[in-house]
Amino acid sequence: MQPAPVLEKHLVFKPIVTGQGDGKGAAAGKTGMQTVEQKKLQETAKGDLFYVQIIGDGKTKEGNNDAAKWSIQFRDLPEVVQKRPVTSRLVADIPIVDSDPITAMAGLGYSYKSSYYLTGHRFTHLNTSLLLIKAVMPQTGESPEHVSDSEDVVNGQLVDPSGSYLIQASIRVQDGSKVELMNRATAELMNLKETLKGVVDLEVGDRLAMDTRVR
Repeated sequence: MQPAPVLEKHLVFKPIVTGQGDGKGAAAGKTGMQTVEQKKLQETAKGDLFYVQIIGDGKTKEGNNDAAKWSIQFRDLPEVVQKRPVTSRLVADIPIVDSDPITAMAGLGYSYKSSYYLTGHRFTHLNTSLLLIKAVMPQTGESPEHVSDSEDVVNGQLVDPSGSYLIQASIRVQDGSKVELMNRATAELMNLKETLKGVVDLEVGDRLAMDTRVR
């Protein structure tokens, strides 16, 4: 399959401390999340406070999106590495409809903290998604809700001054409690690692660096 261009704006949100917001504002009904899904997200956190990101798809030279489509992205703390030779954690992506991201998250009890872009390409191999990306800072004065086109982002300041790309290989498993599915996904990732040996070394990421809990 031909690589697909990637241009995403990531908005980072932090939960408001209890007493400053109850997370049940009027905007909560405009995120596209039903009450059951809200409870599921809260139960997933298990009492911990997590940073949450909002992802906006931007315009690329190959694409022609009329407007950014925003979604809530939740990433749990990865499991202990010793269990498997790959990183495993619960993920959730929930679309936002009929609301801007700042208003939607304020209604859920979150405040905006910072933003950055990811730009690059996505490759697909069997069930594996391969992301080849760079992180770029937004232009000075750019509002969080604005998503620039690819040319503006390419000329932005890189988070990593070396200009190196980040490669992420991942497989989404519908039910992580099913051992057979997890083992098949793990085996496919390990086969890909062996195939790419000598070209790029795929390694398990730092678990603490991927910890999204609020400290």
